[in-house]
Amino acid sequence: MFQDQRVLVTGGSRGIGRAICLAFAQAGAKVAFVYHSRQDMAQSLVEEMGGGAALQADLRSPQEAGEAVDRAALALGGLDVVVNNAGWLQKCALEQLTPQMYRDTLDASLTAAFFVSQSALKYLGPGSAILNITSQAAFTGSAEGSAYAAAKAGLLGLTYSLAKELGPRGIRVNCLAPGRIDTDMIAYGTPQRRAQWLADIPLARFGQPLDIAQAALFLCSSQAGYITGANLNVNGGMLMG
Repeated sequence: MFQDQRVLVTGGSRGIGRAICLAFAQAGAKVAFVYHSRQDMAQSLVEEMGGGAALQADLRSPQEAGEAVDRAALALGGLDVVVNNAGWLQKCALEQLTPQMYRDTLDASLTAAFFVSQSALKYLGPGSAILNITSQAAFTGSAEGSAYAAAKAGLLGLTYSLAKELGPRGIRVNCLAPGRIDTDMIAYGTPQRRAQWLADIPLARFGQPLDIAQAALFLCSSQAGYITGANLNVNGGMLMG
């Protein structure tokens, strides 16, 4: 499906990002991914994919984001797909949320996607795709996660705006909103809290990273060639509409 397509994934070394990288690689794509700090996990992912490029960068910096995109394009010979998956969730009560924590969360979960998309534009052409990974928190809010929810809601607006602007160039832009996915992002939940979360999911299970990766493949493929400016909820039914 993605034979010789060139794919860049941010936040790729673990969790959902790792599953997305593996899914694209298994579908025949050449994959580069950006990671922030876990070099050990990044190296193991390259080995598991059987190749690819692992790029360390702090995407909160416009300079580092631009350099990472250029390095990915150089390593892959261009870009066809960009998946903005990088994000940062800090659970923190409003009273304790410092201005720096707020800025860091927005920069990692929203502004980085803008920097990467802007930098990638010179490599993208007709048939290319940008996919932004948002969250159900964009719709439901998140107690003690206000900065994260605000950033993910902003990512929806960015997606819709880029879809309108880039559509005439043949570049599709969509977003995908995971629900409760069984990664370290929900590891803070106590057994009682996890039971409450599970009770709100009609399919009666937490999602797996592969559930998100498979949806990402579809939205970035030619099978979704007439889909742009859309959000796909992958949440087991916890939020409908």
